[in-house]
Amino acid sequence: MSLNPWVAGAAALVVSLSLWHADHSALVRDSALASLSDLEATNSALVGHYNRVNTELYNRNELVRQLAAISSGTQQLRDALKGQGDQINRSLLELKRNDKAVADYLALPVPVGLGVRYARSATTDPLAWRDAPAAAGVHPDAVPAPGAPGGGTD
Repeated sequence: MSLNPWVAGAAALVVSLSLWHADHSALVRDSALASLSDLEATNSALVGHYNRVNTELYNRNELVRQLAAISSGTQQLRDALKGQGDQINRSLLELKRNDKAVADYLALPVPVGLGVRYARSATTDPLAWRDAPAAAGVHPDAVPAPGAPGGGTD
């Protein structure tokens, strides 16, 4: 029994196409697996990046929360200090109005010794004031020169 050449050719063609299809399917599968592997690497890199960004955002939010708490505490301190300052000012005004000794002292002129101590020439130039002659014992320096009479005893 002999095979028809057409049937043998068709069988060979079917076998060749089957082999080509199997080889092509293997190539497509390998290519898809390589792409999947690349996508998994990219995905894990993105997950790591998103985790770092998430951590940074959490840290920033925590910092903002801490700064808000500090700001609130600072505002409370400001309010307390303002209240205390207002109370001190009210007390001083009350003292000035009602305490005779304080009122008498405030009515007196500035003592000569105190006025001379802080007197300075009419200039606002520090160098010109320093070079001006010391009138009535006023010295431009905070500390008198060594050896000047100070009245103290050792």
